[in-house]
Amino acid sequence: MALTLEILGKSNKQTKRHRGESVEAYLARLTHVSVIAQGITQIEHLQHCPHLCSLYLYDNKITRIDNLHALSKLTHLYLQHNQISRIENLDRLQNLVKLHLGYNRIEVLEGLHGMASLRELHVEYQRLPEGAKLAFDPRSVEAIAGRLQVLNVAGNELDTLEDLIPCSRLTMLEVSNNKIDNLSDIIDVVARNYSLQTLSVLGNPLCTINKYREELIVTSSSLVLLDGKEISPSYRQFLSQWKTAIDRRRENSAPMRSPDHTLRRTLPPSSAHAALLPARVTATAYRSTAFTPSVPKSRTQLPPISRPRPPMGIGADLPV
Repeated sequence: MALTLEILGKSNKQTKRHRGESVEAYLARLTHVSVIAQGITQIEHLQHCPHLCSLYLYDNKITRIDNLHALSKLTHLYLQHNQISRIENLDRLQNLVKLHLGYNRIEVLEGLHGMASLRELHVEYQRLPEGAKLAFDPRSVEAIAGRLQVLNVAGNELDTLEDLIPCSRLTMLEVSNNKIDNLSDIIDVVARNYSLQTLSVLGNPLCTINKYREELIVTSSSLVLLDGKEISPSYRQFLSQWKTAIDRRRENSAPMRSPDHTLRRTLPPSSAHAALLPARVTATAYRSTAFTPSVPKSRTQLPPISRPRPPMGIGADLPV
């Protein structure tokens, strides 16, 4: 069933239709349209709503994002729980701030290259084919990374967060119920987002890693909520001191190395030996077969010392 003018005319109970007012004139005044769980399969007639700011079309059967080009003032779009398989036709929504696309059939995060104002993106729990995982188009990620603050990609079979590295202004990140088993993947993203306040990683294999919570907390000084649990200032201070003590213990337990050994590691191989020679002896001279250590001039000018040979033969001990 398509979205008709009649349905749109009944979509806003807060704004009353004037007596004798046409449907088109009434729709032109609307800023909010809500058509929820009415079996809508196709988006139509929204060109009659040029002042629309919020559009609620969730819990329907919509298969394609279409006919939104006239909604230049739209800031909130709710399309979760539909049958959408592709993100498209959103490039004219320059003022869109929140986009909800959870619980659809989207396999690739794409089509966001023109959405410079987007702050919140929800694409959680896509109904993916068996063995598939949500993929990310690098162009779309780069386009929204500079301003995106809320990202929800829970339940999408993700095993890494490498594609999210460009995102650096997140305040909330939801990646629970995926297949991430490498703690460093989470740490890399958390370390780049200095304003991150809420993080959820529950349901991932990494949660079996000993002290994973502690590692994440000491990585981010801005984090206040981890896996639904608040982080108190006193607990953060305790972990900070614990981390400092661990690092100091590792430094003290490191094997002692001589200065010569350290110097060899920092110099190129060809100059390692030269560094251990006297200052006036170069590595080239050291390798030369003609090289002989210099002797003080004062010693070379002394006459040779003559030593008398002991007398030989019979009667050698008698005076001549």
